[in-house]
Amino acid sequence: LAMLEKTHNGTSDSDRWRFHYYVVRDSEKNPILATFFTDSIWKNDVFSAAEVSRVIEQERLQDPRYQTSRVFSMGSLLTEGNHLYIDKRSNWRVALNMLLQAVRAEAKRANANTVIFRDLSESQGEVGQYLQDEGFARSPLPNSMRIELGGSEEKWLMNLSSRQRHFIRKEVYPRRDNWVVRVVDAENPIDEATHDHIFSLYENVKNKSLRLNSFSIPKNLLEVMGSTPGWELILLYPKDPLTGLESTMPAAFGACFRGESHYLPLLAGLDYNYVKTHGAYRQLLYHMVKRALALGLSRIHMGMDAELEKRRVGAKAQSVGMYFQTEDAFAMDELANMIVPAKAIGRVKSSRP
Repeated sequence: LAMLEKTHNGTSDSDRWRFHYYVVRDSEKNPILATFFTDSIWKNDVFSAAEVSRVIEQERLQDPRYQTSRVFSMGSLLTEGNHLYIDKRSNWRVALNMLLQAVRAEAKRANANTVIFRDLSESQGEVGQYLQDEGFARSPLPNSMRIELGGSEEKWLMNLSSRQRHFIRKEVYPRRDNWVVRVVDAENPIDEATHDHIFSLYENVKNKSLRLNSFSIPKNLLEVMGSTPGWELILLYPKDPLTGLESTMPAAFGACFRGESHYLPLLAGLDYNYVKTHGAYRQLLYHMVKRALALGLSRIHMGMDAELEKRRVGAKAQSVGMYFQTEDAFAMDELANMIVPAKAIGRVKSSRP
């Protein structure tokens, strides 16, 4: 979060986030509840079907702020997972009510009409019900994908289905020798030219995939990430099929966080010229698995989107949802409808003020 604060303090709406941290303690100063919220500009179609976002992006060519809103959201657009700590042994409903009142007051000061509690799982149903009782509406989010590792590559393979193992042995393993893989971090940084190149790889993926349609990351995020302890970049350099020499620049990369027991790939980038010929994305996913195993970690949080490819390497889906409340009835209607797949396209397009 300190890294995100450092990189999201720019002058444009898209990369200027305000971070708010909340802790509720009991009389003995023990934390009952802890979380953080960000005040930022969202694209209203961030979780919509890609067809919806494709139509809206055409409108944004003329008006970049079209269908955007200031949102006060738990977590941030670059974090995924459970953002809310609650000690259920305590009087947590009182603590949650205190949080809710503080959040509503701060959202009002920020001129954010919409408040969102996001990434709540089925196991947090009591929290979700409390929010619905407080007037929040629930919407599903894209599934969160997670891989449980068995401690070795052999055990990882054993935990896959026979169909998944067949896919790995037929589509992934034969192309392993087509790549040189490097891992760089704060102790082993890369040069400016490589940073510029991997940012362009990120933009390739960002511009092609509209399933999670947020603003682009700040230009300096990958550079700051690469020099921040706990973060690392996995770089995949393709080999020339005739000479066997590796390229001077990577054709795929992943930006990943090393936790105490988990690995978290946050961003990825691809040169699409190598996706079919070298299996770039599948190799990237495979080498994330290998890296997590090498670090002795037990699971990988793979994030949202690209479910099919992630399932092929053993990821399982976890359903999550968000709870939102807005003072603007029109905004609530639009937000709900934009999460509905493509049949909302005509309505979204015609709703421009």
